[in-house]
Amino acid sequence: MDTEIHAKVLVVGSGIAGTCAALSAAEALGKNENAEMTGLGEGASIPGTGAASVTLACKGPLFSGSSFFEGTWGLGLIAPDGAEDEEDLVQTILRVGCGAANEDMVRSFVAGILPSIKRLESWGVTLKQATQGASDQREYIPCFDHKHRVWRGIEREPYVNAIGQRIADAGICVNEGWELLDIDPGAHIATFFASNLLTNYPTFCQQFVRVRYDALVLCTGGASSLYPRHLTQDDCCATVQGLGEQIGCHLTNMAFLQFMPGIVSPVQGIVFNEKTFRYMALDNATVEELGGTQEAQRLLDMRSGYGPFTSRLGARAIDFAIHRAGKDGLVFTPHFGNEDELPEFVRTYQAWLETAAGVTAETPLRVAMYAHANNGGLVIDQHGCTTVSGIFAAGECTGGMHGADRLGGLSSANGLVFGMRAGESAARFALTEGAADETDANVTDAACEATDKMVASSTVDAARAAGEKAVSVTNAQSAADASPKATLPTWMHLASTQTKRIEEALSSIMDESCGIVREKAQVERALQEINALFEQLASSSAESSDATAIAATRTTQLRLTTARAMVIDVLHQPKSRGSHCWNAQ
Repeated sequence: MDTEIHAKVLVVGSGIAGTCAALSAAEALGKNENAEMTGLGEGASIPGTGAASVTLACKGPLFSGSSFFEGTWGLGLIAPDGAEDEEDLVQTILRVGCGAANEDMVRSFVAGILPSIKRLESWGVTLKQATQGASDQREYIPCFDHKHRVWRGIEREPYVNAIGQRIADAGICVNEGWELLDIDPGAHIATFFASNLLTNYPTFCQQFVRVRYDALVLCTGGASSLYPRHLTQDDCCATVQGLGEQIGCHLTNMAFLQFMPGIVSPVQGIVFNEKTFRYMALDNATVEELGGTQEAQRLLDMRSGYGPFTSRLGARAIDFAIHRAGKDGLVFTPHFGNEDELPEFVRTYQAWLETAAGVTAETPLRVAMYAHANNGGLVIDQHGCTTVSGIFAAGECTGGMHGADRLGGLSSANGLVFGMRAGESAARFALTEGAADETDANVTDAACEATDKMVASSTVDAARAAGEKAVSVTNAQSAADASPKATLPTWMHLASTQTKRIEEALSSIMDESCGIVREKAQVERALQEINALFEQLASSSAESSDATAIAATRTTQLRLTTARAMVIDVLHQPKSRGSHCWNAQ
């Protein structure tokens, strides 16, 4: 591999977290205060710094990932209604999280939401607000919450227009079609597969690119693409969690993946607006299963208060009925009545659904459960620092600020708050340390202290420490033996002919064993089957010069690693809690 470039701050991912991290890093590198940090004095130029030193790489197009999934009508964003509301929001997050959220992270997170919204608006993003008289409607109460908060909507077009222009003005180098496949934290090198003919590097086409970074920010999204039905873009490929584990990053709360009702007919892959449950009728057999007409309507009304499945509330009976219907989905027949009497939130969704998918308010819908968003991932501290020096993270690939359940609107807020913080922390690290091995005491010492509590409670890491085995592409050696230096030259020469079949098997395993209903024997079998897939990947791999096949093989290896981490954590979460329910045996 003969292609290597340099970035002072390298951001991977182009959703809300990634774009906010890139802009924050660019601003931090460009400030005059940086001159004082390097001893050059007020207003002095700093070689190698400034906005042009920030590179953003993403597997899909700019403004992609979970944040800009085309199967949803917009992103809700909530914040405390002033300082007096902060403590209530903190306590609500901890209660809804069922003891799985880190309180220090939650407090820091909540305190940062309003300032992050103001900063986003200062970047030129116009946020949607409820119209006058509608803000007190029950539909604007966040999922799982008990009261109204400050609500804002992030719409794609205003965000893309404002932030896209800001990124261009800042001179941030954007490389689309770059998939992250390896990180060498000691050498500060990230390896990508560049699948597109790139504007900035016109001689590159479907080959590997090494980027030497001073600081790295990971914002690559969650792991729902491990499931056959998922509500996210395909560029959220569930690899960075496994890659992070390989290089020494800690993981937490990997078992807590949200499952959301989504439409499978007459269109597929579209979020079902939970606010419309109370306007839906069920078939007679399902109504009887739920206890009759009156009880079914009561459950549908309760289910209209939140989106993802939860085992905590009685309306889970609706989700179980959807679950039993399987991949074909459960039929819901709308009865909206007078459109003028519908809540604003419902009218907005129905108008979007008809415009985007041609589905009218009279169309019966088949609804199934889809994998949606992760509440866990890479352990970070309040600055966005991971447990590996020089590597930062933000957004849905991280964990700690959410628990077994998460309030609606906090995923977007998470991307804003920690995206901005991670970008600033990465810029500060790059300025003070560059590619040196020593760590920035102001950043990483705080990270170590803050993450100790999370690491101690991370069942994924506890399991790994207890001896869970990882099988590499080349052999069945343990994860402890598969160091980055050993792996890097090996995987780049190997390709498997079985990646498609292995991916199909993995998808089926995750769907059957790690959905909303879980059984111990089945999950244990899933771990054995995933380890067998590692072996199959290894035995079917051979020397190759086909870069596309090599990249696909490496992607599958990392996805298997992420899946294994999830399954291990599921086994260490043996009680029904929030986003999943254990079947009594």
